[in-house]
Amino acid sequence: MSIYTPFTYLIGWTEHNIWYYGCKYAKNCHPNDLWTTYFTSSKYVKKFVKEHGNPDIIQIRKTFIDPLDCAIWEHKVLRRVNAKLNPKFLNKNNGGKFYSDTTGMVTTKDKDSNYFFVCLNDPRYISGELVHVFKGLVVVKDKNGITMSVSIDDPRYISGELVHNTKGFITVKDKNGKTMSVSIDDPRYISGELLASNKNKTIYKDKNGNNFSLDINDPKIITENLVGIQKGLVPVIDKTGTCIKVSVDDPRYVSGKLKHVSKNLVVAKDQTGNIVSVSSDDPRLKSGELVGSTKGLIPAVNKNGKFKQISKEEFYSQTGPKEDREWVSNRSFEGRRRLELSRE
Repeated sequence: MSIYTPFTYLIGWTEHNIWYYGCKYAKNCHPNDLWTTYFTSSKYVKKFVKEHGNPDIIQIRKTFIDPLDCAIWEHKVLRRVNAKLNPKFLNKNNGGKFYSDTTGMVTTKDKDSNYFFVCLNDPRYISGELVHVFKGLVVVKDKNGITMSVSIDDPRYISGELVHNTKGFITVKDKNGKTMSVSIDDPRYISGELLASNKNKTIYKDKNGNNFSLDINDPKIITENLVGIQKGLVPVIDKTGTCIKVSVDDPRYVSGKLKHVSKNLVVAKDQTGNIVSVSSDDPRLKSGELVGSTKGLIPAVNKNGKFKQISKEEFYSQTGPKEDREWVSNRSFEGRRRLELSRE
């Protein structure tokens, strides 16, 4: 079954130097349709074919995911060559209904995947009768790097045969602040020449709930009394078992109807050292198959004030005065002193 793929195309008769540029974005269309089941909708093309035969040039010029992008691209090309006034083209206009002001418009589809270009305040869009054209779809690539749009339930996507088109890439910025997307194996990213675009950044909100992505040292955070976007929220499990975040003042959380995501859970490790989160009454904890993730470890602080859980063997193998040891307990006087010094 062909995957819905809007496309633009060029057909031409080189002997006569006559051309036609068009697009196709109807339901279930695919580039393979061109000149097999789809022969353009132009009556001028049909007339020229009747008089001069089939074109000797039949080309797919560009493929798309969004039908609106497809139609806009067609308009861009036709306008560039001024096809409606160009005697070499059979096109009688430089685009169709899409080329008025599209502000406040959105491409949608109904339950049968029929496409509509409607206003954002269209009652059918607001009610959910029409949904965004991308709803339920994800942009993926196959092993050959070919990009396509498929359902999130597509078995190939679930199995990993198709992966998200951004997998293996990261958004970075260079020393001039220019943003780009590069492979995670890019030598410039590995060396630190390019930094993740969100490095040292986090999302903050003001008292009106407006969100800002700011550097963690931005003075605006203090001067405008901004707080982390997650402040005041807590992760809980609802009745369907889904993890959601609600306000700490949410009556359902206060009453106990919604339980904290970690309630009755413990972090443990298996015999190979793999860390897992399990229920506190998990029989594997009682049998010894799983043990507490910190079992055999001591919370300690080194000379630079760095906190770490180290093994008992490493901790007790140290000799000499406590103030000279590499690691001391974070609860000891010396440990608290080191932590305080590291915060100054």
